Amino acid sequence: MARPRKCAEEKRKKWDVLNVTSAERAEITAEAREAGLGISAYLLTCRRQTRLVRRGDREGAVRLLARIDSHLAEIAGRVMAAPFSGLQAAELLLILRRIEDVLSADALGADKDGPEGGGKAMESTV
Repeated sequence: MARPRKCAEEKRKKWDVLNVTSAERAEITAEAREAGLGISAYLLTCRRQTRLVRRGDREGAVRLLARIDSHLAEIAGRVMAAPFSGLQAAELLLILRRIEDVLSADALGADKDGPEGGGKAMESTV
């Protein structure tokens, strides 16, 4: 018995609009092969793992990141002044540092840790 037909939204169609140099094509092909994926699957996976920032939004993102950085510094100061044990304070500061790293990577478009742009999971025992 044959497989049921896909609906129109699920069907994939060829799209010949990718313009690359021979070197770029070889690099993409090698990376796809190394990942164990076909070229289409590799490109779609890369797209899902990268958050694009519109050019006009980059300045706003940088301003927002500066505000967040300021708030993280304030939180860090309060953590240091709070009655936590040294280990608890260190864990909280480490979490704040990880948040700062994730936000910085997102603002620079360099996050490679996950498809949601959220980086690695952060856990604490605090």
